[in-house]
Amino acid sequence: MYVNDINPSDSSCFTKCNNKFITDFEFSFNISASDFYDFPLHPLILEHSSYLLFCKLATEKTRCYIDKCNDKSADAVFSPSNFICDFRRSLYQEARPCLAEAEPITFLKCDQQCHDSLRNRRTIGNNSLYKMGEVERYEEALSTLCAFQSCYLDCSLPLISEVCSSNGATRASNLLSTFVQWHANDIYEWHVVSDRLQRLPLSCARLSDNKAESIVQIMQNVKKV
Repeated sequence: MYVNDINPSDSSCFTKCNNKFITDFEFSFNISASDFYDFPLHPLILEHSSYLLFCKLATEKTRCYIDKCNDKSADAVFSPSNFICDFRRSLYQEARPCLAEAEPITFLKCDQQCHDSLRNRRTIGNNSLYKMGEVERYEEALSTLCAFQSCYLDCSLPLISEVCSSNGATRASNLLSTFVQWHANDIYEWHVVSDRLQRLPLSCARLSDNKAESIVQIMQNVKKV
């Protein structure tokens, strides 16, 4: 998450909301928040009761953004928790059994493979908050994140088709593909609003459905002339 002068809220407010979420998360699940990841979907939220509790905690964090940080759009913009707990809740619940069944083999093969391909590149951690003056670090982390998501998606979808039933694989594939595309679209829109489209990482542009890749390439080529 990046907080800049477009958002009038004090970045320390978001930090407080995140810290409260981390404390509640670690107390509720007895695992470190630093060991949790939202893509690929962590086994924790592939179990139904844990998923419901996770969504409850995530909703409380979003309400904190809205009520205490004056971020009135927090429940309407893309975030991993908004996506699986609200925007695509029904699809997630339909896809969850397949994702849970396929998770051991997809994680074993794809996670290490994709991390190895991106070794030594900056990544965005869970609940990371980037402030004004850190935009270059944020862009670098976004580039790595999108590259990882693309790699993992390409690696995992064929495995899901092998492990799950046809209907289950279709639902799971739709969920993961939509997650990645919506995330990329959100990154694209942030760059448009921030007047930084020229700096949109190509790895993110390729995942967006806004024809962003060709736009960014044209703008970058113009800059070089």
